[in-house]
Amino acid sequence: MAQESYRFIHLSDIHFGQEKHGTLVVHKDARDKLIEDCAEFASAHGPADGILVVGDIAYAGKQREYEDAAKWLKAVAQAGGCEEYSVRTIPGNHDIDRTCINVYGRNAHQAIRQATLAQLDGVIEEHLAEAEVGNAMLPKVAAYREFASRFDCDFPSLKHPCWAKEYPLTHQYALRILGMNSVQVCDGSDVKGNMVLGNNQYIIKEKDNIAPIVLIHHPLVWFKDETEAERYLHRAPVLLFGHEHTQGCQRIENQSGQVQVRIFSGAVNPPGASEEFPFQYNWMELSLAGNAESRHLNVALWPRRWHFVQKHFVPDWYSLGEKSFHSFDVPCPKFRPEAPSAPNPGANPCVANSEVNMADNERDFERLKYFFWTHLDWQERVKVLASLDVLPKTITQPQPQTLEHLALKAAQQKGRLRELWEMTMANVPPNEQHPNPFTK
Repeated sequence: MAQESYRFIHLSDIHFGQEKHGTLVVHKDARDKLIEDCAEFASAHGPADGILVVGDIAYAGKQREYEDAAKWLKAVAQAGGCEEYSVRTIPGNHDIDRTCINVYGRNAHQAIRQATLAQLDGVIEEHLAEAEVGNAMLPKVAAYREFASRFDCDFPSLKHPCWAKEYPLTHQYALRILGMNSVQVCDGSDVKGNMVLGNNQYIIKEKDNIAPIVLIHHPLVWFKDETEAERYLHRAPVLLFGHEHTQGCQRIENQSGQVQVRIFSGAVNPPGASEEFPFQYNWMELSLAGNAESRHLNVALWPRRWHFVQKHFVPDWYSLGEKSFHSFDVPCPKFRPEAPSAPNPGANPCVANSEVNMADNERDFERLKYFFWTHLDWQERVKVLASLDVLPKTITQPQPQTLEHLALKAAQQKGRLRELWEMTMANVPPNEQHPNPFTK
């Protein structure tokens, strides 16, 4: 259902699995306190509509780390007042399993990094055009992709590694959240200036009345193609970053007068928490503002920071000063004057109802995918999909995640979601089961 604002919990750099030298208890306590803080904030300001995780969920890209992360994110969602499947996530450098990068993967990374700027996107395209069969760019993200799939945030394909989700703002406008993959070229040799984003991601297609909101783990200075990427990314009024473990926000205006707000999350669990790099996260709200003739976005940001004496989260008074929150009005050049919303006497009322039903069906499908990927292991998922006869007839895309995404889409197209829901719920604990929304 369309609304005029969306409130999100903004997290990054949780690093599940990094704990050593006695930090396990300390980090777990900070994560527990973050859950408490979310519950208190939601009670005071209203519930969240979702959670945005801007990379580094894990520490070494291992499946066990993602299992722990999923349980914790479920608790954060419950505390924040949003659905447990309403998490949006992108990968960070610690979401890469470096032990899965073989000599072919290292050679691919090296070839891309050594390309000149003029050659770069052509070389990227050449490597990503290879079929998934044996593609050396994929094994390092296998565990991450399975984790992200439960939130419908796996990257669509090697050629198109950026996912998109739309959030309607009233009857005319929408936010379009874009989750970009900054770790296509990522290994132990990462330094500022030698990573790549690629024009298959950073060239944002502009649409009337759509405001792009971009999530990227690495700040732009890390990318070899930073200059060109930044020019295109100014089409987005808001960019969200992680990685550098520092919290902050900036209002940027380029030479063309385009305005953009950049938000840095800080780290939920920096490796060695200190006054300089404390446990941090954000609450943020994106609202439709202005009047019918001239609409824009308002960005409100509540930075939360660990208090080392009181041992819980408090507002980040260092950046806020005497303010309760940061507030930015951001122009949206693609927003058009608001069209009248009065009903058309000659219009068919079933059309509007049909649009609502389609949106509800997509949400139910998203919820089904969350249960499917959360509660079924790989063998169980394949058995279910095989019984519905929705697996591809030929295995030309052997990556398990890709096969299953194709099969789930086929189940939707063939009208088999009712059966898929029932089979999935058979594997869900009784106290977490939900009625089948696909019975009609």
